[in-house]
Amino acid sequence: MPHSRGLTLVTSVNGRSTVSVYSGPQYARRRVIFSGIGVFAGLAWSPDRRWLLVDWTTADQWVFIRVIPSPRVRTVSNISQTFGTGPESRFAVAGWCCP
Repeated sequence: MPHSRGLTLVTSVNGRSTVSVYSGPQYARRRVIFSGIGVFAGLAWSPDRRWLLVDWTTADQWVFIRVIPSPRVRTVSNISQTFGTGPESRFAVAGWCCP
């Protein structure tokens, strides 16, 4: 998470991607935030650190995960249709606009 002593990572094993936050001494504490079949292409924390955006490429969705105060998931589908299709038009999550 931004502005904290945590580390957010995407791992992929056997076709399943998982977003985890590692914290604590030597990042030994792991908290799974989200997991799904396919590829997660990008992550972006909201400015207030309450939401995490996951670009779930395989599902053609952006997944907004409210991490605090209580977990909640919101999805936006058909991202490639909204931003164009094909490898030449592939967008990338680069950050979060507007608080």
